[in-house]
Amino acid sequence: MANNNRMTNLRSAGRDFVDAVFENAAENKVSFSIVPYNGQVNVGPDLIDKYNVTHRHNNTYCVDMPASVYTTAALSRSLAMTQHAFADTYNTSSTGASYTTNDMAPLTANRWCDPEPANRIRVHSNNVTQLKNQITALQPIGATSIDAGMRWGAALLDPSARGVVSELVYEGRVNSAFNGRPFNYGDPEVLKVLVLMTDGEHWPNEFINIAYKAGESPVFRNSDGRYSIFHSGVSGNTKYWVPHTGSWSQVPWGGTVTESCTGNGNNKVCTTTLSNGSAVRLEWPQVWQQLRVQWVANQLYRRAIGGSVTQYVNMFRSREGTVIGAGPHEVSTMNSRLLDLCTRVKQQGVVIYTVAFEAPVAGRNLVRQCASSNNHAFDVDGLEIRSAFSSIATSIRKLRLTQ
Repeated sequence: MANNNRMTNLRSAGRDFVDAVFENAAENKVSFSIVPYNGQVNVGPDLIDKYNVTHRHNNTYCVDMPASVYTTAALSRSLAMTQHAFADTYNTSSTGASYTTNDMAPLTANRWCDPEPANRIRVHSNNVTQLKNQITALQPIGATSIDAGMRWGAALLDPSARGVVSELVYEGRVNSAFNGRPFNYGDPEVLKVLVLMTDGEHWPNEFINIAYKAGESPVFRNSDGRYSIFHSGVSGNTKYWVPHTGSWSQVPWGGTVTESCTGNGNNKVCTTTLSNGSAVRLEWPQVWQQLRVQWVANQLYRRAIGGSVTQYVNMFRSREGTVIGAGPHEVSTMNSRLLDLCTRVKQQGVVIYTVAFEAPVAGRNLVRQCASSNNHAFDVDGLEIRSAFSSIATSIRKLRLTQ
């Protein structure tokens, strides 16, 4: 979305769409949700509290959802799901034998869970100014998980989210007139519409594996900003690898080894005291906030105990598919679960429009299959996006008149 004025054109079309949807609508009859997505969906701190999400933190608010959530239109509030780790799983680091620090720190770009507040979900609103302001503030971020965007969009139309909306109403975050929504499927007085837009194709989703999301890590950080790691499986009493010196130690970098002796000759007794000194053991979330996954894999694991960088990256991170140059990528799992969910949602009577905005062939073909019909799928370039959203708004108004 960052190229070819796509975001500028989308913002303009989106604002016009909001105006058109609410034009001549009876007061409090229309509610409108916004679900921005990139490689993930940032649901925000209020919405994430309404689901059974573990491994919580407050850096961003995305959820790593199991495959089962794509097999039903409803999104269970009791299903255990883990919060997406705030980590740089994508950007590369040097994989050589020497010590480097210039590629150590995580980069904001290409993080799967975007921290931008404007890109959080907006739940059931009819505040036209608020909706348009959010659309104006949307920011383009890398990666594309159309399935995740569809999953959260469908969830906000499903009756299973009624308790969520009611709680948000009670907290003053949603208009009280919308208490009791989403209404039941099949209600002759209700029209449910989902507009799914993409400018791309699925990019393989990435996430930190659950064993490395929380709890103590073997990584230590000294007050001088240098790192070391404890490898319990190494033989001998020097189990701490210090990458910047390329050597093993009895203590983490910043620690001390003190020997004190009493007596002399055959009666001499010496005691060795090991101290971590100014080195602090990190929790796994702290590791990922400070270091790229690939840097950890190479500097703290491969250089220390052998193996390959890929081996350790795959230990820390899962990738749902294969990146193949510029694409199309091997993302059959993501494609299948998107289409499965689209089918489930359409079976409930939800009308699905899709907009492929300067998207590659793979993306265009995929979302077209999600639409309610070929007439509900739009493939547009440049300023044509305004015409697409205008046509969708006109169609919605006509459908509303028949309800």
